[in-house]
Amino acid sequence: MLHKFFSFRFVLLCTVAVAAAVGLVVTFAPSREAGAVVTPRDLHGWAWSSNIGWISFNCANISGLCETSNYKVVFNDEGAEIGGYLEGYAWNSGRQGTQSGGIGWIRFNPQEPDCPQVFAGPGCGPYVDTSGALGRKAVTGWARACSVFVDQTPTPTGCSGALKPSAERGGWDGWIALSDGIDPNPNDTTRAGGTFPTLYTENDDGSVDPLNFGEEDGGVTYRSGGERFVGYAWGGDVIGWLNFGGVTLVTPPPLPEADIKANGQDSLTVPEGTNVSLTWCGASGTVCTNADSCTVSPSPIPPVAAPGKSGPPGTYSTGPLSASQTYTLTCENTTGPNSDSVTIDVTSLCGNGVIDGGEQCDNGAANGMCPATCSTSCTTNSCVAADFTLTADPATIVVDASHFIYSYSSPSAITVTPSGGYAGDVQLSVIGVTPITPAGFLDVYTPDENISPAEYDGDTTLRTRVESSAADPETDKTFTVTLHGQDSVNPAIADDVDLTLIIRASDPGGGPQ
Repeated sequence: MLHKFFSFRFVLLCTVAVAAAVGLVVTFAPSREAGAVVTPRDLHGWAWSSNIGWISFNCANISGLCETSNYKVVFNDEGAEIGGYLEGYAWNSGRQGTQSGGIGWIRFNPQEPDCPQVFAGPGCGPYVDTSGALGRKAVTGWARACSVFVDQTPTPTGCSGALKPSAERGGWDGWIALSDGIDPNPNDTTRAGGTFPTLYTENDDGSVDPLNFGEEDGGVTYRSGGERFVGYAWGGDVIGWLNFGGVTLVTPPPLPEADIKANGQDSLTVPEGTNVSLTWCGASGTVCTNADSCTVSPSPIPPVAAPGKSGPPGTYSTGPLSASQTYTLTCENTTGPNSDSVTIDVTSLCGNGVIDGGEQCDNGAANGMCPATCSTSCTTNSCVAADFTLTADPATIVVDASHFIYSYSSPSAITVTPSGGYAGDVQLSVIGVTPITPAGFLDVYTPDENISPAEYDGDTTLRTRVESSAADPETDKTFTVTLHGQDSVNPAIADDVDLTLIIRASDPGGGPQ
């Protein structure tokens, strides 16, 4: 029943969970009798409550919202003069800029058996009397806020059943009365704000007829000529008076036309490098029928004017195609989207031994990876042979003969510089000393004869050992030592480096090593 609950209003508004609207898709299950011919029409726009703010009757009121929360209230007209029903869900998220929350979903075809009052229409849901048999085109019946239920989700089984504890809902029963004075009931005629506001009668188009000027009973009224609603509903102290003046009845247009073709065909197969012409929305000079907007994806580059009510049909040149591509045209209006696609299959000519359009090269069966000069996509391979370069730092090493039997040279760091992606192990060896030295005179040492990639930066050193007695006390002796580096797997990848060895003139019995 409708009562006054001033002390509980704040409790309800603060405990309503409005987050349930996010990502929710609402489906409608009309409860009319089987066999009835029903032509649903959508309600659009907003009703206003000074207590809880705007109530939306259709997700289409906000651009893009229907993609995540597809709700609406519809008018199911059975085609006869007796009228029809309002069904579905409206949504309220509260007043912006206040601390109070909204009441969330409102169901316009309540299934509860405990209706406060049954009006002229069957059941207790909102009934539109389009015949005027009740003295006006009245809307009778009740809607109900889902927030008073334990299960407040807008599903065929939700927004019904067990109520929340009275303290959580502020004692409110959630009923919203859409009329007054049809079947008088003491609980409905006296409100916190007085009786239902009355309206002046007017023609369907909204004009006032002086010969038919008077007052109508309070409640919500349907103006069929203007396809709009006027008047007030009552939702108890929580909602208060609910002004329906911003709610309209709109017959949904048919889905828009969507037709896209490639070279005038619904499917197409072309050789690689072919330029294809895309056209959409019928023949030249026509538009996409019933479309508010249309887009083509992937987006044509450069962009073209969107076809539809705001522009002509589109034409786009794809440019040379190198791979198969599907283009999709999507047209939308308030009823919903409609789309059409066309696939262009591109056959590759790469590998036929002929340089066709868009190819850099084509060596037929010889196409492949390096060392092939042409790739399998008929682009030129940039082949750099894997190789390395040996360097020695310093390039000159020196032996100062001492009184010991043997004397050792200063060290030289051996560096490997890779190219062409080389990353192998390099095996070192000495392949020559000039001029030739007698046996036992000179030994060459590389402590690590295998250079791994981690040692490329000079971690390996070279030194020589010389018999001290062979040093000439009067003259320096100079030799060239040739060091050879070779890949451990592929002997064709190799490099040599020459070092200069100087044995200083020295007294073998003299100074320190």
